[in-house]
Amino acid sequence: MASQNGKQLPFLAVGRVKDSKPLAMKRVTDEVDVEQQKGQAVEDIFKKILGAAQTQLKPGQRTRLKWNDRSFCCMLDSTGLLLFCLLTSSMEYPEQVAFALLQELNTKVSEMNVDVETVTENGLDQELGHKMEELLENYEHRTKDAAFRESHVGFQMDGREVVQANQMKRYLIIAGLVACFLLLCYWMFFQTKTE
Repeated sequence: MASQNGKQLPFLAVGRVKDSKPLAMKRVTDEVDVEQQKGQAVEDIFKKILGAAQTQLKPGQRTRLKWNDRSFCCMLDSTGLLLFCLLTSSMEYPEQVAFALLQELNTKVSEMNVDVETVTENGLDQELGHKMEELLENYEHRTKDAAFRESHVGFQMDGREVVQANQMKRYLIIAGLVACFLLLCYWMFFQTKTE
């Protein structure tokens, strides 16, 4: 699953969608330079994805894009302002784990005391660079089980959706039980009247 030098997660980036400006990009290996020799620098591919995000993704949406034998996992934040992208060195890297990393980066950016709507291009590189590197290192060898555990506490938006879905199931079950009870009462009432 890992690439030749062992890095499964060689690149991470965040950008502003409305003007297609990368705000921070972190590359932890030079292996993606091979693609640059073919005229496809990973940073340029990210900028293309960033440019397309405004029309191709809805706020909160996630997608995984195949790029040669690698993939870009992309997540648009809930406001539609920021796009977070992670390059995986293979399609085998667990998607759920990749999106857990992107959600964690989203949280870190939200906690910063910065107006992301006015930051200059690559203006968060210095402030976010170390945090991005730590995330890449922390998620390098994560498993699906770890992502599953984190998904129950890590995704605010997904957590709300899970809670809403569980509440809806409970309401439907309760409504079904009440309907069955009423039908039983109705049937018993008419059974006693006909006798």
